[in-house]
Amino acid sequence: MTARQVIYRACRLLGYARQGMSLPADLESDGLDALNDMIGTWRNESLLVFAIRADIFTLSVNVQAYTIGSGATFNAPRPTYIKDANLILQQTTPAVRLPLEILRDSSEWAAIRVRAITNSLPLKLYYDPTLPNGTINLWPAPLLAYQLELFSWAQLDRFADIATTNYTFPDGYDDAIRHNLAVALAPMIPDKMRQGRLDMVVARSRELKAILKAHNSPTKKLYSDAPGGLGAVSDSSYFNYRSGNLRMAG
Repeated sequence: MTARQVIYRACRLLGYARQGMSLPADLESDGLDALNDMIGTWRNESLLVFAIRADIFTLSVNVQAYTIGSGATFNAPRPTYIKDANLILQQTTPAVRLPLEILRDSSEWAAIRVRAITNSLPLKLYYDPTLPNGTINLWPAPLLAYQLELFSWAQLDRFADIATTNYTFPDGYDDAIRHNLAVALAPMIPDKMRQGRLDMVVARSRELKAILKAHNSPTKKLYSDAPGGLGAVSDSSYFNYRSGNLRMAG
């Protein structure tokens, strides 16, 4: 779908556009800005991330900092968030993956006393989402040209133009984008609309966004509070949460 199609259908939801009607150029321009602003916001919401993309890049010997983005050292979409990272020792057969500790706060990176250590295995990664390209920092710098495997949030595409480029989104996103854009466009529509129609669009926009978040929500692991080290626990054993005691079978 093109941006023009999304904007037109959003205006149809509001009762502004009729079948076969062409929208004013200024409304289409405002609609494109609102559409891209909304998608930019969604790209920062973890529960609207539809997939985790995996990319592998080759490191340079004794190089600690790498840019990532369009035309950067690592030519890939600039990540909003890096979830996990591995160092791949491809010199071995089979290749070995070593998980890297990701530093989430700049203070953790700043706390490293001696940063310029070379000829070693990287242990930590700090991602600085600078613009226009992000910056990946490794500590220590790599001894060899190892590979770096990044798991980052897949990005929703911004619309580059009104009608030239067609975009495809995962199931459910088209409808959610259209309804939420209608809510964003409502203050820009010159004609008055029925409040009841707008209320229905607002309610539906929230519902569709909630469906996406529920679908993208990760499955949580459940762990037992029973104390370990007490031997095998059979099916007839149980933990009394009131007393804090584990009753063993037999």
